[in-house]
Amino acid sequence: MQRLERILSGVDFLSEWSGKVVSYLLLVVIAATAFEIISRYAFDSPTIWVYEFCLYCFGSYFMLVGAYALVHKAHVSMDLFHKRLSIRKQAILSAITSMFTFLFCSVLIWQGGKFAMTSVSLLEHSVSLWGPPLYPFKLVIPVAGSMILLQALANFIRDLTCAIRGTVASGRTLAK
Repeated sequence: MQRLERILSGVDFLSEWSGKVVSYLLLVVIAATAFEIISRYAFDSPTIWVYEFCLYCFGSYFMLVGAYALVHKAHVSMDLFHKRLSIRKQAILSAITSMFTFLFCSVLIWQGGKFAMTSVSLLEHSVSLWGPPLYPFKLVIPVAGSMILLQALANFIRDLTCAIRGTVASGRTLAK
């Protein structure tokens, strides 16, 4: 059981670490947006690349912080009913609803992987005037899906353990 807890803690650490690293993409988006505003309004020289660059950066950020949000239980949930249940019943409900997350992540990895591999094989570029490569951004889809699935599996194992034992593993709380 101790080995399992170390593995689950490792998954939590990966989700936590990646979420913190990826959060710096927001600073890049803010800096690029500020550059565009200054270029456009102070120098009357708008850029052709900032909007698209920010779109891809924010899209990548949005996808890659999914596991971080999952480890912190920050995704939308129906707390109205959930919080009224006992810890064991919360764990059972969470374990059952995890199946939807597994299904979503599986489709995201499968279809997103096909989408990304096609883009990589074509060395796909945007059709905009700037024309950046798209394949690095499309590779984010299956990577993010895999990270979310890994964290969802860790949460599922904890929920299942709590449902069976009636206690929360590793001092973690089920509901925030």
